[in-house]
Amino acid sequence: MRVRRWIMLILLIHAGMVAYSAAGHSPSVDEVGHMGAGLGYWKFGRLDLYQVNPPLVRELATIPVFVQNPVVRRVPKYMSPLDRAEFDTGQNFFTDNGNESFKSFVLARWACVPFCVLGGWICFRWSNQHYGTKGGMFCLILWCFSPEILANA
Repeated sequence: MRVRRWIMLILLIHAGMVAYSAAGHSPSVDEVGHMGAGLGYWKFGRLDLYQVNPPLVRELATIPVFVQNPVVRRVPKYMSPLDRAEFDTGQNFFTDNGNESFKSFVLARWACVPFCVLGGWICFRWSNQHYGTKGGMFCLILWCFSPEILANA
């Protein structure tokens, strides 16, 4: 029972750090494309945007943004995935929505916090099965406080 409380506390701290970071940092270059592709899917049913990554996470992340009904321009059909129309859609999103676009990125990032917590939980469970409780806690701590995980969460 005591271990379960420590796990919950560590995951809660991790979620708080990720949520705080999500609200404090500006979007990276690829996030603009992911936002454009996710909103392109919800607004126009386009799965051809950002074909170099699977669509599930970006589509789940953009649900809270889509619910707010932002301005999203229709992007013409491109003939090749090399055209990368998702970046045009993302740039247009910034232009059309102004300062509200930053709030939209925070919402989309917060929608992904459960994925980070799930990753920590999976690391604990896997390590716990192979190396016992101490190994599981060690792996959980490494996951939750890793600068690389926190930066990309």
